[in-house]
Amino acid sequence: MRLPAAGWRRSSRNSLMDVLEHQHAGDATADWEVEVMTPLDALAPATECPALDEYREGKLTDAKLWTQLGDWQREHAANGGAHGVIHGEMLTPDDFAARLSLSGHNARIARELLERHDGAVAVEALTLGAVAGATWKPHGQQLLVDWGGSADEREPLEQLRDALARAEMQDALAALPELGSLPPLPALADRAVRLLRTGRSEDLQRELAAAAEASHGERALAWAILRHTGSAGGREWQFAREVREFAEELQPAFETLAAAEGASYADALQRLAQLAGAEF
Repeated sequence: MRLPAAGWRRSSRNSLMDVLEHQHAGDATADWEVEVMTPLDALAPATECPALDEYREGKLTDAKLWTQLGDWQREHAANGGAHGVIHGEMLTPDDFAARLSLSGHNARIARELLERHDGAVAVEALTLGAVAGATWKPHGQQLLVDWGGSADEREPLEQLRDALARAEMQDALAALPELGSLPPLPALADRAVRLLRTGRSEDLQRELAAAAEASHGERALAWAILRHTGSAGGREWQFAREVREFAEELQPAFETLAAAEGASYADALQRLAQLAGAEF
């Protein structure tokens, strides 16, 4: 917790409690309802700060003492054995993620960086970007390499997010064989599965919108995929009744394809094409 900067006054008694007592100016406004997980005093007691000796000798003003005390506590706590984030208090990795409501890629990046860091990370701003910047040289750059990325001029967090997204896409597609050039209908099915596995729903919707103007079999497959993804509501008017009926026959075959891997994936794709009366 930092006290208001306005209204610094010199205490007539050189003790830490008097410093704290005199720093809150009467005309300053502050919100004192702060939830502190682990105060820094618990990790680095203020009474052990070396700057107190200089303060008692009159060599430091109240303001300088307060600044040096904060710096000393953050450094002292960071060098301890606890893992987490220091920002006016000590947050464990789980507390940090909860405080910032981190999820998905952000949560994984925070976890990976804090697990690799020896001790706690002291930051000026309680953000994931600040943690990524503070741990960039010792850990972030190696994490970027581990995820198949290479460093550039962007902010560390942006680089880590992009590298993680690409790595997860590659992992999601690793079990699918490369099939080369395919005829239109099996090509649509193959693209749809790959887009589904990498979470690219907007790209999938564009593919299906284009397929709605294609051949009878492709239109039926597009409707089957829309039903599979729960996106068919309100779009019946785009597909003729006979197309929707044909899609009911294709949907089980597409669902088998969507769950297949390795050699069975190519077999499932061939069966779907045959069922649709298309080339493979």
